[in-house]
Amino acid sequence: MRLLCCLLPTLWLVACAEDEAAPIDGALPDGPVIDVGPDAAPPVDAAADGSPDAALDMAPDAEIDAAADAAPDAEVDAEPGWRFPPRETCGGRYASPVELSELGDPGVVEASGLTASPSRPDVLWLHNDSGDGPMLYAVGTNGTPRARLVLPVQAVDWEDLAAAACPDRSGPCLWVADVGDNLLTRDVVYVYAVPEPQADGFGMADRIWRFPLRYPDGPVDSEALAVAPDGSTFWLFEKVDGPEARIFQSPAPLIDGRRATAVEVGRFNSPGVAVQFGRMVTGAALHPKGNRLLIRVYTGTFEYRFGPDQGVADIGAIEPTLVAFGPISEPQGEAVAYSATGRDVLTVSEDPDREPGQPVHAYLCQ
Repeated sequence: MRLLCCLLPTLWLVACAEDEAAPIDGALPDGPVIDVGPDAAPPVDAAADGSPDAALDMAPDAEIDAAADAAPDAEVDAEPGWRFPPRETCGGRYASPVELSELGDPGVVEASGLTASPSRPDVLWLHNDSGDGPMLYAVGTNGTPRARLVLPVQAVDWEDLAAAACPDRSGPCLWVADVGDNLLTRDVVYVYAVPEPQADGFGMADRIWRFPLRYPDGPVDSEALAVAPDGSTFWLFEKVDGPEARIFQSPAPLIDGRRATAVEVGRFNSPGVAVQFGRMVTGAALHPKGNRLLIRVYTGTFEYRFGPDQGVADIGAIEPTLVAFGPISEPQGEAVAYSATGRDVLTVSEDPDREPGQPVHAYLCQ
């Protein structure tokens, strides 16, 4: 959704009032130094099941709910497998945003989803908002184009991107949320998982998991996805212009290609500035350790730090930590992610004029 210009004065005032939110004009000559950490898992070969999506037009009898029994061979394998390498968390606050790089792939003109590669510490993955094909873009942390990956699905309204284990735990996957529904007309939305390519260049995904999903009480607009690090569960966050948003969880177990009904597991007071559109949730990211959650709204980015026995469904009881308001240089900011080490936060904005070269901002742990 394109942000109306009325938010810009509010963001400017908030940014000027808060030191931690003040953007830095221009990039550092060589960009800020971010520790990308040690190399992660070795390359993982993608599986070879690339048949087109047979679940796009499923009959009603294919539906399941959270309590339905599935055929044993249809269930996603829950055995332990690939896991994130060790990641850090920020024990303090985050610094004001600095420009890490500019997106050098001319195809990225409306970045809506962002995630750090789970296995290649110098790579970021992105996708565009609605209007593009089913394409994922990889760039280096310096902005250099690295790869493009085409998924064998339709792209109705891709809104968010996450990294986690593949549903069968065979390796690292990229998870795509085709869940945007501004007009509340979609009976079924989709979350996809695809093995992360381990090489640069252009490619076609030859293995993909498809999770068609409907909501229990009718269509919901969502632009924010969080995925459990082990790939067993995902969450979607309602985008609503109001003080309270719902949290929906995928049913268990995840079953490839079977239509399911999401479960409402909680509600929370949307963070941000209480102006029109100011608290709409536009992005999310779950930390690889599973103990932190980033929520992005049009007026800033916030982090929920879980206590013992707390999780995503409990964020309504957690006071969020401010990462930063704005920044005003991201007037349509939607994408948010943790860096490869887990210590820092990254954001990028859509461009109102669909021009390439948007800056990636880094919020370094202090």
